[in-house]
Amino acid sequence: MIELLVERLRWPAPLVRERTATQIGGLIAGGDKSVIEALLGWIARQELESLVAVGLLPLVHAASQDRTHLPSVQRVASACRASSLLSELLLTEYDPSYAPRLSNCRHSDSQTNSLQLDAQEGRDPTGPFRDYLREQLERVGQMTNVALGLQFDREVAHLRSRHGWSSSTAFGAARSGYYGRHPGWSPLTSEILRSAYLRSLSYGASRLGADSEWLTDSAAREAPVDLDLWRLPTGDRPHWWPAIRSADHQGEFDVEVAEALGQVELATRMWDSESEVVLAASGCISQSIRGQHELEVRSCIQKPVGPLSPEPEELFEFVRNGDAYVIPKRTPLRFEGAVGMEASPELLADWIIDICSGTAYPISLHFWQGWRRLRGIECPSPLLSNGPVEAVAAERSLDFVGEEGLVARWTDWTSEMSALLVKGLPPSSGWVLTAPRDIVARVELEAGGQFARCWELTSYFRESGIGEFKEHKSHGAVGTSRIIRL
Repeated sequence: MIELLVERLRWPAPLVRERTATQIGGLIAGGDKSVIEALLGWIARQELESLVAVGLLPLVHAASQDRTHLPSVQRVASACRASSLLSELLLTEYDPSYAPRLSNCRHSDSQTNSLQLDAQEGRDPTGPFRDYLREQLERVGQMTNVALGLQFDREVAHLRSRHGWSSSTAFGAARSGYYGRHPGWSPLTSEILRSAYLRSLSYGASRLGADSEWLTDSAAREAPVDLDLWRLPTGDRPHWWPAIRSADHQGEFDVEVAEALGQVELATRMWDSESEVVLAASGCISQSIRGQHELEVRSCIQKPVGPLSPEPEELFEFVRNGDAYVIPKRTPLRFEGAVGMEASPELLADWIIDICSGTAYPISLHFWQGWRRLRGIECPSPLLSNGPVEAVAAERSLDFVGEEGLVARWTDWTSEMSALLVKGLPPSSGWVLTAPRDIVARVELEAGGQFARCWELTSYFRESGIGEFKEHKSHGAVGTSRIIRL
């Protein structure tokens, strides 16, 4: 049974892999020696670099819980026959005393002919993924002066000649009728492409030697999950989050929209508590095969300087488009480090607007936690702190901490979310970013403006369980003022 559990690390569905790795990691942390032996044996049998990295993740997960029963890093490293820059990064996370060895990383030196596409491969579903990986390598190759795109073609041809190629049936299994599809479905061909990508980066490292930081960061992009966010459990949706009943019959979707709007109006009165203020939120209100309702909330500091005011839709589009980023503190495999964001006051109609948050995307957040990859991580803007802010993974939340203490807190939820993603719909998950009330009050005072929020309700609907979704959007704003402060 242990061997069967470990073998599920190869299952194409990413959520199955994630649940399997989590369970194996827990058993290893608990001291189950049979699981350790089975996993190390499985890693040693893998001939594709991407799967070796998958096999290392349960060990890294166990190391974050209890190191008492772990095998030595030397023993784990010796099991990695198909080593790569990514597996070397993971071994360092498993044991910080481990010194990565670029010479361990495999690649092709022979001048293998580039991959020749068959006539039928024009419909290959991995085409966009293959193009994406090659474009990433070409971009890195331009920075490092190494022909990584050409090397990728060689590596794909080499691995395909050894391991074969997935049939269309293997890709078709990602779909389950009209109930949805598995995002990030990874049959053999996908693993070959990821492994070719990693092998190309190893080829670059063999040419550059120690000056390979660009390459290791690029390897981290194909890690299945961010290690800090993996440890962060999902919670419950806020008590104020709207809830509606899905219509049972065709032609009642307009009733759903009206009910959703009413629920949003009620929620605006409960966004704040005595100690916390909602800065931003986004998520699913309800989902069925016929449609979905999505609510997004953003906040800003608003200061009117004249009589004209923007439309709620214009205000929301402006406030939502803040881009944030996190500079990795130790490793690109973890969403921790200094938060950055390009944000400055802007004039919208006769309102000066300062946005309070922006969206960041972790370097290595792949489909093991697809809902977080697709929705992103909301971060507070520099407006909320008088100094640097760092993202820190706490026990049950992602905290943003400055010199004065907690600046903001991010949590998310996945209640009622399926492993399947309906084409055209966001995942039925959600998140919320809050800040201490005293920080928001201080920002209002210093900026001489008014803390305000705007929201967008998006309703997706179709007449039956098949076909394209239509969209209906509604907008509103809460807390804005027309009073000009001198």
